[in-house]
Amino acid sequence: MTLSRYYTKRGLLTRYSFACGYVEKKGGLSLYMEHGVYHVRGFRQGKKEGDIEEREYHIMGSFAHSKEARKFMSHPFIHTPSRDGSVSISIPR
Repeated sequence: MTLSRYYTKRGLLTRYSFACGYVEKKGGLSLYMEHGVYHVRGFRQGKKEGDIEEREYHIMGSFAHSKEARKFMSHPFIHTPSRDGSVSISIPR
């Protein structure tokens, strides 16, 4: 079995990898697939609109496509989800 089945030429996980249970991590966030839906979960320091200082946020998102999920992982505070996606950013208690 070749590695090309698990990784793209850019070194990212393939859909097959996600279906096998692999998880992609970046900046405190994890991307995984469950029942054909890509989920982003984790904690990240940052500022939402109107914040004076940075704080830790609990970030969750669900997407139909890995491309949009990866885009959300890179910029969760400015991402606007498509019709197929949903996003929740909250302060942990």
